[in-house]
Amino acid sequence: MSQNTLIEKIEQDTAEKVFVITTKAKAEVEQIQRETEAAVAELNQTHKVSVKKQQSHLELVAVSQAKQAGKIALQTAKREQIDVLFAEVEESLLGLSAEKYVAFYSEQASQIMPKEAELIVVYAPEARVSETETLLSTLNITTKVEVQAGITSGFIAHAKDGVYDVTLNRLFDEKRDKIEMKVVNMVLN
Repeated sequence: MSQNTLIEKIEQDTAEKVFVITTKAKAEVEQIQRETEAAVAELNQTHKVSVKKQQSHLELVAVSQAKQAGKIALQTAKREQIDVLFAEVEESLLGLSAEKYVAFYSEQASQIMPKEAELIVVYAPEARVSETETLLSTLNITTKVEVQAGITSGFIAHAKDGVYDVTLNRLFDEKRDKIEMKVVNMVLN
């Protein structure tokens, strides 16, 4: 064989080997690329599912928080309205006319104080001393009435058997919870 033929043969054999190697390499690269694309697609799908689950969870949490905030705001608004209502009632009771003041506190005193109570002194607000004296006389009670700065409406009677508090503050403190429940039930229904 000649040198040219030998070179041709080597080149041809080399070309065939290169072709086989490159074909095999291309097939391996394509296989790796398909596997990689499949893995990426699977990761994308898994990530989408994970993101969707996380998004659904975050939406559920946000809706739940919004509902809770709404309930709290509603309860706060109701509480404020009830407080306003009680302030208006208290203001109207503080501004009762002399006749209504005497009638209201006479009724309250007859419910709180026993008829046989022996009063020593009665403390009343400065602005309502004459009304307090009038209501005591309607209850057939004779005792001195003194001014006490802390009383805004009503009176505190000191008797031999104890102290009878017929002030607006005590009446409100005692009856507010019951009245609030009635108001809340009326508002809710």
